[in-house]
Amino acid sequence: MGISFLVGDDSLRFVYDSNTTNVLEVTSTNYMSCNATSPLASYNTGNDTIPITKEGYQYFISGNSVECDNGLKVGIWASNSSYVRFWRSGPAYGPDGYINVPDFD
Repeated sequence: MGISFLVGDDSLRFVYDSNTTNVLEVTSTNYMSCNATSPLASYNTGNDTIPITKEGYQYFISGNSVECDNGLKVGIWASNSSYVRFWRSGPAYGPDGYINVPDFD
């Protein structure tokens, strides 16, 4: 099973060189094609924490088209499920109920 994101509990953190790229939230169509021309939201500090505030799919891409074409993008599914909330309180998670996703350098 993959990581379960919870509305109101989780956030995504993007750390990157703001001189070469930014992070864009886009539609699923623009995610698939790495189209950065009409983002839903744009982040550009180089250290952005984006709270998960809605249920469903969300898509994020690098604003640098070469990086996005090379796979620097992520799509997530967020839920507001009480079952997932209960499941995440189990022993597979740390004492605070969260896990860390490793860096991929």
